[in-house]
Amino acid sequence: MSFSDLFAQANIAPNDLSWVEKTRLSIAEVLFSSEKIVLIDERLFGCDKEFIEKVLEKIKLEKSKGRSFILVAPEWDAVKSVADKAIPFKVTLK
Repeated sequence: MSFSDLFAQANIAPNDLSWVEKTRLSIAEVLFSSEKIVLIDERLFGCDKEFIEKVLEKIKLEKSKGRSFILVAPEWDAVKSVADKAIPFKVTLK
């Protein structure tokens, strides 16, 4: 059963969630999916520190099982504990 199914049973629409709740839900869904390559963007770092730490621990576990992750982070230190390498780039929005 997916998180979306649980929300449907609880009669909660995903659109009723706050931005942080939507972010947490989407990250949780992808972490528990069977995708081999996962991209997690900088929205993760807008969540609370405890959630970020749990996500990084889950990534470590999943990497040991052969899954690959691409993490977009505001700074290297944020993902150093789970990153294989840094591919630095800067995006400037105008």
